[in-house]
This record gives sequence, C-alpha cells and structure tokens, in this order.
Amino acid sequence: MQTLQRRAVRRIRLALGSNRKGQVMLVCAFGLGLIVLSLQPPIVSSAHVRLWNNASVASHEIRLVLETSKTTYRIDEPVEVLAYLENLVERSFYVGNALGGFWGTSELHEIRLTIYDDKNKEVRIGRGGGSWVWKPGTTIEEKLALAYTQLRPGTVFGQKERVPIALRPGRYRLTAVYREMEALSWTEAERRRSSIPVWTQPLTSNTIEIDVFP
Repeated sequence: MQTLQRRAVRRIRLALGSNRKGQVMLVCAFGLGLIVLSLQPPIVSSAHVRLWNNASVASHEIRLVLETSKTTYRIDEPVEVLAYLENLVERSFYVGNALGGFWGTSELHEIRLTIYDDKNKEVRIGRGGGSWVWKPGTTIEEKLALAYTQLRPGTVFGQKERVPIALRPGRYRLTAVYREMEALSWTEAERRRSSIPVWTQPLTSNTIEIDVFP
C-alpha cells in the first residue's frame, strides 16, 4: 500500500513529501511507541488515468475519487487501484492518514475498496487490521499530528494498492468508501480545540468497470 498527497491542477501532478532517497515517510503511533513506514511514492499519474465513462463523483466539499491506470487487463496482469480524497472548496480539513490499505483498518479511519463481478457478487478478499491504542494523556493536538493530514484547498490525499488476488476473466465493478471513526468518539469540546475541522462524513467514490481477459 502506498500513500500519496498531491496538488490538484488540470492534470493532477504528484507532489509527494519525500526524504533524500525519494521515499514517502508515514508515521504511525501504536501503544507507547512510534513506527515509521517507508513507502515508495506512487507512479500512476492522472495524466495516464481516466474515469470509466467519465463517471461523475457526487459533489461535496471533499470527494473520494477512484482510478485505475487502464480498463482492460490480461489475467496475469496486476490490477493497481488509486483512491484519493480531493478538497473542492477554499478551506482546509483534516483527513485520516493511517488508512491501513484497502483491505485493512487501523480502527481510526479507512478507505475500503469493494469489487463486484458481472453477476453482482462481491469478490471475497481477506481483510486485516489492528487496534490503534493511544497512550494515556494523548492530546487532540497530538492525535491530529500523528494520525491526520491537513487537506488544503485544491489538494488530494490517498493511497495506491494492487488487488491482492488474481481476478478471473470477466467484467468487474470497483467502488470505495471513506469512513472516519476516531474523531466521532471525541467530545464536541475536543473537536473545537482545532481551528481546522476533521472531515467525519462517509464518502462513496465513483464506480469503475474493468475487463479481465484470458
């Protein structure tokens, strides 16, 4: 799983924070310690991607966009999926950055991908995850710094991952949902401690259709 953040322009260009080796650094807090995950930056650019049938995404202040690099695959080709949150308005929001991949969860927030075959049956893919335990006394400011990303106007943040199983020949529909869980457990007073709100509404992406051939 790869995490990305970039500026949305006519053709969304990658603008990833990186270290000297060009790797994206994602910091996660589990229990009393910190785990730093080093991730290679994604290589799929919007210049190479199109939405299936130019499908529109429901209009919100933030939208969830789902993309693939193409719409037809051979059975032995990996299917790589990109999902990102895009800020469409002139104010910032916090969104979750501890996403856990399309088939996992940190129990804080998630982007969950679902795949259906041409009989409208869900393709079963094992899901994993883990519990994110805050150390006692962790403040809202610390939680925002560790588990959230500030999504500024015109920017996007998301992840890219390969479908972990080989899809059989046929037509498939892909859709994703973003959900916030952690901030919904905060009190109103805790939420107001930040001048930038956390986005807590569920979001459903556009639907993509792909074909897999023998």
